[in-house]
Amino acid sequence: MNNLLASFPATMHASTADLNAWHHGWDGEWGHMFFGSAMMLIFWGVIALLVVLTVRWAMKTRVSETVSTGSESALHILEQRFASGDIDKAEFLERKKLLSK
Repeated sequence: MNNLLASFPATMHASTADLNAWHHGWDGEWGHMFFGSAMMLIFWGVIALLVVLTVRWAMKTRVSETVSTGSESALHILEQRFASGDIDKAEFLERKKLLSK
């Protein structure tokens, strides 16, 4: 037991090379901190860009669906008015031509 305790302080004093070994080539410089911060900013920037593009795509899809539905409903209303006799054939054809543009 005494031999174990006697060798303990010797193992506590590591050489300078052993203490700097954990840097793995950075030699105590701050470059790894800059690189890590830059990569974190790039990562979150890409995530934010994907969110923005997804929202814009979803809004564009929703607007195009609304526009197509609106023009179809206008033509449907026109056909209903013609069928009920509210408008004559000439007015129906003129308005249908305007809606087709």
